[in-house]
Amino acid sequence: MHKNIKKRRPVSKTETIFETDTRLRKEAVAIAQNFVHVKPIKYLLK
Repeated sequence: MHKNIKKRRPVSKTETIFETDTRLRKEAVAIAQNFVHVKPIKYLLK
């Protein structure tokens, strides 16, 4: 169901908070576009 994608953490301190924020936003948009609901909506609403 989920692809094996390692979560990147800011390893180096050179990555600023803003760069981390934009990177996470891009990852969230990519996940949202590829996400497929496999469970029925009634189950999700419980």
